[in-house]
Amino acid sequence: MENIYIADLDDPMFDFVLEYDHKEFMAEIREEQGSVGAGFWWGKTRSKEDKKKMSDAQKGMKRSKEHKRNISESLKGIKRSEEHQRKLNESKRGKKHSLETKKLMSEMRRDVKRGPHSEEHKRNLGASVSKSLKGHKQPTVTCPHCQKTGGKNAMKRFHYDNCKQKRT
Repeated sequence: MENIYIADLDDPMFDFVLEYDHKEFMAEIREEQGSVGAGFWWGKTRSKEDKKKMSDAQKGMKRSKEHKRNISESLKGIKRSEEHQRKLNESKRGKKHSLETKKLMSEMRRDVKRGPHSEEHKRNLGASVSKSLKGHKQPTVTCPHCQKTGGKNAMKRFHYDNCKQKRT
């Protein structure tokens, strides 16, 4: 059971802390508000028509950069369960962007600056990559066609099926 502790520190009459049961407290608020305020919609679902009206009212709304930044900050760090992430992923799988949408996305990315990176950034990037690879030895393999030995990734790329000495 979750409890809420409420105290008015400015009023000397309330030197003690009132203890409320959270669910009872919310039920009281709902009873008091009746059909007025946000409490009215708790536990209920809206009709498709209402959802459409609300959606239409929001479309085309211009938001300031500060507002967009605030929205972005509020959504950062939200923890989603693995099941939630899987469902989000599945809901988007197989959907294709229309040509118009692709064109809009392309136009939006045109103004994005992608470099050149500062020297400090390049040093930090190289250091982080080398740090993450430290202690990870790549297995060595031998090409069956030319008998050359080397790291697995490079050998897979340039030898085996792609080896110049492979007999066809």
